[in-house]
Amino acid sequence: MRVVDAYGRACAVTQEHSLPVLEAAHIKPFAQEGPHSVNNGLLLRADLHRLYDTGYMTVTADLEVRVSESLMDDFHNGREYLRLAGRRITVPGRAQDMPDRELLGWHADEVFRDEAGKGTNTRGETRFVALQLFSGVTAEFIERSEHSTLAGTLELNFARSMGTSVTV
Repeated sequence: MRVVDAYGRACAVTQEHSLPVLEAAHIKPFAQEGPHSVNNGLLLRADLHRLYDTGYMTVTADLEVRVSESLMDDFHNGREYLRLAGRRITVPGRAQDMPDRELLGWHADEVFRDEAGKGTNTRGETRFVALQLFSGVTAEFIERSEHSTLAGTLELNFARSMGTSVTV
């Protein structure tokens, strides 16, 4: 069964049903040895998927949404997303499709940015997605132009906004 079908074709957080904006998100990325299974997935709206992958949002082992205050601190925006905090997600009906609580715990511990903004997620692909959020430039463009002045400037500005440094 696919993640889309397991969640009844609705975002686990908002219950949005518009398929063009729904994406299956890995709880623990396949590239980091997360299983390629329905119980390692959440069906999320595309914007929530980006926030989830970049650590600005997580789902706890108790199936509750947490949104990092760092979103507001880093981008001076995000009030709409902060309203989702504390909401319980809607889960699949079949027990074997339920989000794996151990994997949810992994995401909360390793990816989610705590209130001090200290997420441990430093994967390059996430940096590109975060740049996409920050700049509106697509991740694909950034990857293709990684050595260009524009990409370096965006990366430097993003790093400054995150309170980190980067070599350009």
